[in-house]
Amino acid sequence: MSGAICDEVLDFTTPAGDEVSWPVLSDPGDSGGPFDNGGFRFRTRYLAAGGGYQVLQRRLVGSGTPGERDAWERRLDGEICAGLRLHRRFGERDQRPLLPRIVGYKVDVDEPFVLWQPVPGEPLAGHLGRLLNEDIDRVLVDVLTALARLDAVGVVHRAISPDTVRWDRHHAYLDGFSWAALAGEPREPLGEGPWSPPEQRTGEGNADPRDDVWSVGVLLGRIVSGTLNGTPRPQDLGPRFGALLGDMLEPVAARRPTAVEALARLSIASPVGRPGEPDDRLAAGRRRYEELRSGRVPGGHGAAHAAAALEEARPARRGFFRSRPPAQAAPEAQYPPRRCYLCLDDVQWTGTNLRRWVDGKYRALELTPDLSEAQRESLLLHAIQRCPNRAGDGPDHYLPVGYLRSGRPINVAVIGRSGAGKTHLLAGIVRDIDAGGLTNFNVMTGAVDMAGHDSFREQHITPLYDQGTMLPHTGAVAEVEYTDGVVVTVNGRSRPLMFFDVAGETLQPRQQRTRAAQFLSAVDALLFVADPEMDTIDATFGAVIDRLATRQGPDGRLDMPAAIVVTKSDLGRFEEPVDRWIRARSTAVPPLDWDRVVEESRDAYAYLHRRGRTGLLAPFARFRDCTLHFASATGGGADSGGRFPRGARPQRCLEPLLSLLAQLDVLPAGTLHQGAEMPAGTTRRA
Repeated sequence: MSGAICDEVLDFTTPAGDEVSWPVLSDPGDSGGPFDNGGFRFRTRYLAAGGGYQVLQRRLVGSGTPGERDAWERRLDGEICAGLRLHRRFGERDQRPLLPRIVGYKVDVDEPFVLWQPVPGEPLAGHLGRLLNEDIDRVLVDVLTALARLDAVGVVHRAISPDTVRWDRHHAYLDGFSWAALAGEPREPLGEGPWSPPEQRTGEGNADPRDDVWSVGVLLGRIVSGTLNGTPRPQDLGPRFGALLGDMLEPVAARRPTAVEALARLSIASPVGRPGEPDDRLAAGRRRYEELRSGRVPGGHGAAHAAAALEEARPARRGFFRSRPPAQAAPEAQYPPRRCYLCLDDVQWTGTNLRRWVDGKYRALELTPDLSEAQRESLLLHAIQRCPNRAGDGPDHYLPVGYLRSGRPINVAVIGRSGAGKTHLLAGIVRDIDAGGLTNFNVMTGAVDMAGHDSFREQHITPLYDQGTMLPHTGAVAEVEYTDGVVVTVNGRSRPLMFFDVAGETLQPRQQRTRAAQFLSAVDALLFVADPEMDTIDATFGAVIDRLATRQGPDGRLDMPAAIVVTKSDLGRFEEPVDRWIRARSTAVPPLDWDRVVEESRDAYAYLHRRGRTGLLAPFARFRDCTLHFASATGGGADSGGRFPRGARPQRCLEPLLSLLAQLDVLPAGTLHQGAEMPAGTTRRA
């Protein structure tokens, strides 16, 4: 290193997951380049640890908008994902690494970074035109071998050129993962011709390992011909390589060979052994998922029972409108009774025993004859009506007028232990709904109870997403009240969608909370919140399932939609297969692709199965319709003071709700992928 030397202690996480501190000597100089794109950049510098061990640090520095920072952090996450996938697959067994080895990383801080063991050599750009034939062969085989290893772990480099290939006169090495992506991710536009393949330049389709094969073909043509003008052609590779590897320059990735296939044409055995999953530890869980899923027979006796038993409970296909009542409200006599979710009484809309939120509390509301229709409807937006509670087994309670004057309700219970992330997940769902997340599905949303919705925003969404403050846990309660609700309307037909944040402890048998437990009889769908980081055995899901025995079909499966949400997935975003899904941020755009839902469900099941969290998988085995999802309500961890230093941002919170709405036949026609199976064992089709 050159320049002044200064001491520094570096805290980071190793690839094995250990937290370590290294004293290092650092060079204050760096090669980060000028600030751009909102003021962010990667600062690159070499650090010397004990024994002369040298590492390369890439640290994100600068400032900008949250959206700009998120894009830069995603790039850094891509680097870390690539390094960790290579480490898990090949580890220290590779005696001649042709790719950088990750040393450690630190994220969820103001200046996150990744540490690499640098590869030897110099950029190949300085050796072009001076390579002997045997050198060319060596470069080609080494780079293709590096690509085969990347392909084996599902990583696409995306930036291969003479500047990212290094040469030490004996071997070639592939360097730099600053633009790496996981195979199957949507391509982002990157690079220019000739090095970047056509699909990557335009950002069409999904990242494919054969994108890199194009770049290697161009590199080979540059080495052989000495120059490239215009579109690369097979003849640019020379007589020998042009005949063997000319299709590396096919304009479509699907027509190019893989790196292993290209090596085979050169009589080089596969350097990665048998083809297989990037992480074979998931294989047992995936097999178990398919076994359970195959046991569900679409259209069988249980499905027929479900259709009959839940005819009143399940809504017809609907959509979402704003919270205001329909322009032409139906006569009051046409509003059928609605079941109270607290006492299970049938409640008829009467227009009496009303209260309205005024000056911070509910006050009696009387609809006097002198009110105009507009005034009357405006008052009802904030009104609640007392439940008759005929059994008299509890205190007086009220239901939102919007709950009584809309179509059949959809009651969704969010279930999980205290601390599992239910409240944060629900805040993320409602925030995404408020932001128009369902609009793409021809679904408009608005509050069931304006005062209640405003209160939820003030107590949950604002503290979490505007102030970056962790929300308090939900504790056990004697009664389950709704947390928030939205009116949903499709084609002029409105229904209340009600959310209930339920601490699992409330439903444990030892609690003996009758009113809270009987609430499950009014539920139409369940979101089970699974925290994979909890070490103790969680019997919450089993307790809930036991209390739903009356809802099961003749084959023993429970006939109501459910979804399992692997929450706090940001904490596992560098693990397989979490990295693939949480990096996708959100896919809540129509049409909802059931094939993708099945893939995610299979991966989430395998992930929990691998971690031994079998209790969290109980709903999939017991419910006829159940999907699994990865989600993060915060996008990062909180500090010791319960604050998110870089703010909280929801990731994939809406996907579980969309799955439930699809299973309930709520999403409108045209927003579902036709011709594909319903996800993860569902029996109904859109």
